[in-house]
Amino acid sequence: MTTLASDTEDETAAARETSWVTTWWPRLRPLLLAVTFPAVLLAIWHFATVGRPGSLIPPPADVWLELQDLAIGGINDDAYSRTLHIHLLASVGRVYGGFALALMVACRWEC
Repeated sequence: MTTLASDTEDETAAARETSWVTTWWPRLRPLLLAVTFPAVLLAIWHFATVGRPGSLIPPPADVWLELQDLAIGGINDDAYSRTLHIHLLASVGRVYGGFALALMVACRWEC
């Protein structure tokens, strides 16, 4: 009788473990991917660019420092401090201007 009760307890414990995995893993997996993938890309970017002073692509720490200077200023005392909104508007204008131009060309040839 002890064996039968022990088997039932083992099956119950296995069922509880299986239900936990089947319940939480589908919810946890996208969150882990959403955190892990950008972290891995950031680490690759960091290790590929750190220690190269003349590199075309700066390390992420330098990009973050310049972004802070453009947004709030006070890091570099230069003419570009606190001008992030101006640069963002210029970039958005170029993107949407190019899209509008492409749309006009596409409509001209297809319409």
